Amino acid sequence: MLARIVYYAFNIYALGLIAYVVCSWISGPRIATFRTWLHRWYIPFLSPIRRLLKPIRLGEVYLDLSSMILLIAIYLLREVVVSLLILPF
Repeated sequence: MLARIVYYAFNIYALGLIAYVVCSWISGPRIATFRTWLHRWYIPFLSPIRRLLKPIRLGEVYLDLSSMILLIAIYLLREVVVSLLILPF
């Protein structure tokens, strides 16, 4: 039961990260408010990744891979934590 709750919590956090990234592409007052709220949850984890990995320049555009790395880290951490919770003792 606890493993299932942890699994869903990681999935909700990952979906929030995807929403945060999509909100960065869209402008508008309601989107800006929602993005500001999401900013509190994701910037503490994205900032260290951004310091280590600078955006990649593709012509006139810069590609920030920090959110992709955080998403992969969330999924890997989810699998580790859930597998540790399921192990029989």
